Amino acid sequence: MPLPKIWREMMNTETHPMNDAMAFTLNKLLDNERKACALAVAKRLSAMAAHITRQTLNGIEAAELLRSEAERYENESGEMR
Repeated sequence: MPLPKIWREMMNTETHPMNDAMAFTLNKLLDNERKACALAVAKRLSAMAAHITRQTLNGIEAAELLRSEAERYENESGEMR
């Protein structure tokens, strides 16, 4: 059953401080999570670059290292579903 017109109008015009606060908090948490993920990826890439340099990997070996890392990320994302 649809809401009465007056309720729909009120919902569209009134501010909802609790909803705004929850949305702000959720957005802040999501931003923090994105930053943490970006930092983790940056650190992992840096470690991989150091490994490539230390081990003097050729292009094919470095590409294989990248492929295995991509597979690791895919598997990790699948576990989160």
